[in-house]
Amino acid sequence: MNILEEIAKYKKEEIAQDKKNFPLQFLFDLIAEGLPPTRDFFGCLNSSSNVSIIAELKFASPSRGKIQDKKNFEKIIRAYTDNGARAVSVITERKFFKGEPDYIRQVKKISNLPVLRKDFILDEYQIYQSRCLGADAILLIARLLDEPTLVCFQKIASSLGLDCLVEVHNKEELIKATRAGSKIIGINNRNLRDFSVDLSITARLSSLVPQDSLIVSESGIKNHKEVRRLNLYGIDAILIGEALMTTNNPGDKLRKLTGVEKRKRRKKIYVG
Repeated sequence: MNILEEIAKYKKEEIAQDKKNFPLQFLFDLIAEGLPPTRDFFGCLNSSSNVSIIAELKFASPSRGKIQDKKNFEKIIRAYTDNGARAVSVITERKFFKGEPDYIRQVKKISNLPVLRKDFILDEYQIYQSRCLGADAILLIARLLDEPTLVCFQKIASSLGLDCLVEVHNKEELIKATRAGSKIIGINNRNLRDFSVDLSITARLSSLVPQDSLIVSESGIKNHKEVRRLNLYGIDAILIGEALMTTNNPGDKLRKLTGVEKRKRRKKIYVG
């Protein structure tokens, strides 16, 4: 069993327990009572002339173990908010990444930025749960979902005011995402089976993304030079976690990463 399969197995058990603690009808009732409106994740990524940065809150990972001390939570989020991030990604997976669903609420008390819930979403229950937690967008991993499910999940999310960042790693997953009508495509440079990183994944896939979809390059991005390199492929945003979480001054790091003006996307150029 690879790490992705192990995470998915555990996640199904976690979802079953969450359903016992907070049944779906409870979430429906909470939504019906009225929740604060969602913040415009898509719009925030699309509104800047520069490459947008989604700054991630990530305390641990299966490949690195502990990354950052949780006592620095508020300091990190304030640094993201004050130094150019366009959105915050919050990892809520408990066992392997040491996240917590309630981190979404905590972040939104500190920051006015839209919040992406980054987790392994396998059940529509988690979409309603995300809305109740205060998320403005959710991550959907194409490898974990078939095309009809991807379509269904995006429709549910849209009905709740949530945007979807649909993550792909290869051409087949990208085709699935585009057929499903995904408007924000996340190209993950990290292989979720062995957690190796290759920035050329963005180069190979970006030209195949429809012009009306936003491109987010994810994972393995460490410095301004790499942001400029990725910008050659017409990306709209980058998602950065470890490079920000492992520095003593995430605000300074963010400022050094920003300021790259978006390049017009190339059409139908496939890098082998």
